[in-house]
Amino acid sequence: MFIAIEGIDGLGKSTLCRRLVPLLTQHLSRKVLLVHDPDDSPFGAFVHDLWHSSENPEAVYWPLIFAASSTKAQVERWDLGVDTILMSDRCALSTFAYCYSEAAPLSWIEVLHHRYQYPDLTIYLDIAPQTAARRLLADGRELEGTVARLHSLRDRYLVALDSWKSHQRSILIVDVNGPAPDDLAIIVAELILDFLRNQ
Repeated sequence: MFIAIEGIDGLGKSTLCRRLVPLLTQHLSRKVLLVHDPDDSPFGAFVHDLWHSSENPEAVYWPLIFAASSTKAQVERWDLGVDTILMSDRCALSTFAYCYSEAAPLSWIEVLHHRYQYPDLTIYLDIAPQTAARRLLADGRELEGTVARLHSLRDRYLVALDSWKSHQRSILIVDVNGPAPDDLAIIVAELILDFLRNQ
């Protein structure tokens, strides 16, 4: 089982995933393992660093690089066994949202992921860009915290989500503007447990 937590910067996705691991573990008889996309391998670190130093995030080569990174990490993850629940704080939906452009349409990115095993469940956390920007600024990340940039990124995620829905992938959208972080972890854990019960 592979679960992805997605959404714009400033959500606290990594923190939420760390809170979810013990919550899910205490209710399940399966191991819950937190993974990353890109992963922590030298290639994953290279992709991460290259992205953050890039001055051209809409370059046509980005979908190729991210698809390669995600597929490499995925091949290694499946060796962990079917009883393990893998949870990532970003995954393929981010590739679609961050990388599509006129030069790299969503249909082309879909082709690049032809053999990719998508998450069994993707949870998109929706937050007001103003709220996310305040969180980023509080963490000292001014350059990433502009409301305009986050509005644009959220719009791109919504376009990618519409594309994914047309492929009937399992997606849950959660409004995170209200709940406190601890409450949000409980809400999301319950959604995941309900999903698992219905499998």
